[in-house]
Amino acid sequence: MSLFDSTSFLIFLCVVALLYYLLPLILKKDGLQTLVLIGAGLSFYAYLDVFYALSLLGCCLVNEAFVAAMHHFRAKGNVRAKKVTAGIGIAVNASILFFFKYSGLFSSLIFGGGELTSFFLGLPLPLGISFYTFHAISMLADLSGGKDEEEGFWKRSAGTFCYLTFFANSVSGPVTKYNDFRPQIKRHFFKEVDLKKVFEYLLLGYFFKVCVANNMQNYTIGLTETDFSGSSPITILVEMFGYSCQIFADFAGYSYIAIGIALLFGYRLPKNFDFPYVSKSITEFWKRWHISLSSWLKQYIYFSLGGNRKGKIRTYVNLMAVMLIGGIWHGADWKYLLWGALHGLLLVLERMGSHLMPGKEKKKENAVFSFARMIVSFTLVSWLWLFFKMNGYSAVLSATKQIFTGWRYAMVIDTTALLMACFYMLPVFAFHAVYLVAKNGKCLKGKNWKYFFYGAMMLALLLNRGTSSAFIYFQY
Repeated sequence: MSLFDSTSFLIFLCVVALLYYLLPLILKKDGLQTLVLIGAGLSFYAYLDVFYALSLLGCCLVNEAFVAAMHHFRAKGNVRAKKVTAGIGIAVNASILFFFKYSGLFSSLIFGGGELTSFFLGLPLPLGISFYTFHAISMLADLSGGKDEEEGFWKRSAGTFCYLTFFANSVSGPVTKYNDFRPQIKRHFFKEVDLKKVFEYLLLGYFFKVCVANNMQNYTIGLTETDFSGSSPITILVEMFGYSCQIFADFAGYSYIAIGIALLFGYRLPKNFDFPYVSKSITEFWKRWHISLSSWLKQYIYFSLGGNRKGKIRTYVNLMAVMLIGGIWHGADWKYLLWGALHGLLLVLERMGSHLMPGKEKKKENAVFSFARMIVSFTLVSWLWLFFKMNGYSAVLSATKQIFTGWRYAMVIDTTALLMACFYMLPVFAFHAVYLVAKNGKCLKGKNWKYFFYGAMMLALLLNRGTSSAFIYFQY
């Protein structure tokens, strides 16, 4: 049960599903399905590490205390106290996340080395804390501004625990807003499950993770070097684009698996990826990549800062602030902050361009120019992913410099490795190409063509499984 793509996890999933649908039929009691999911979520974390389960349980208890207080103030008609309680709860969640993820970084910045910094740097990071903390903040924010229902203590608490411990998405998303998830906590029946959709999501997710990402990791390992002088620019570029395909296959694969698992239990999670590498701008990319996180940041951060309602300059500042938060959310390292800052800068430049040339996006583009924009956007995004893969921004600068200046080493390459990297990139490019073709209505009409891809993916899962590895986003 250590990984979503392990045999033990699949056995665990089958056992949980059987209990989920059979116990209510046998015991004839409501609410059992919610308890099964809570127990499964905590068991999943405890199997990985008891500390993980205790951290998640602590999050549930702390936030249920705030929710209970908010319900109490709502019953008393004290709206202001309810909002203040929500604000305190959000601050507490943010502080806990800061303590575990960023105390080491800021301690080293303020105090340098020493025992205190070593202590903070040695703190274990609870699995999934970035995601279930965002869920907790969403819950408190939504309850603060919305009309909460009249519920008894046990039903309300079960709802809180189920939302925060739902093992399909508590580890790495998709980030699900409380107002979208809470209405789904009810009795579900197996006959209502769309098994075809479950199969499609699980097959696509496992194919991308097991056959593409797990194999591609063997051909992007060169990016972990720190000095690229003497390296072939061709090798660096292939590995750069390869890692871009790897991180998509890994994270999109996880998201598809999570959505499929949720559907098996009658829950619908939000779409997390919408063919992001067909984007023709960075702005469009963030509408297609990690959509649930982008939506969360937009609703709870960007809009809270004023969005685009307070003038152009404030809009630019807000965009940069959101991307800086999104960057540092990924990890306590300056490279993530720089990654967020560069994405923010590109978003600001694109917004400035749209202000200078209003209506440009509405005009129909020449196909060649449109494709060129797509290539440029993909290249920029792929270069920025180097900050995730490489050991600091100095390594990124070294690789970038070598791409532009090291062409005398162009043919110092491992041809076999580069060809294999290109081979494992093909499914990602084909996935996006099929989307474009189907979108333009050129061919692939009907549904029968899908079965060819299903067969190919199932065959690949049987014959070409890569070396098992943790999902990239498990570390965030």
